Amino acid sequence: MKIQAIVEFPRPVGDCEVGDSIHVDVDTDYVEGNADAVNEWVRQELESMFMRPFWDEDFNITNMPDILEEITFEEFNVKVG
Repeated sequence: MKIQAIVEFPRPVGDCEVGDSIHVDVDTDYVEGNADAVNEWVRQELESMFMRPFWDEDFNITNMPDILEEITFEEFNVKVG
């Protein structure tokens, strides 16, 4: 399943200004339920979109708790399923 990460930028990136947000699909079937794994997924997606490297301080995922909750819920369902 895919959930959208809402990503904001603290500095201008491409056509995005400070405070702008974009949505990045996170495939919860392939991402572990921790913030580091989600950040890594989003970083790779941003690098593909903008064709440049990104670091953790280059973006902020504003709905991280929701993403982690969804991944944890899916992992629980698989175990119980």
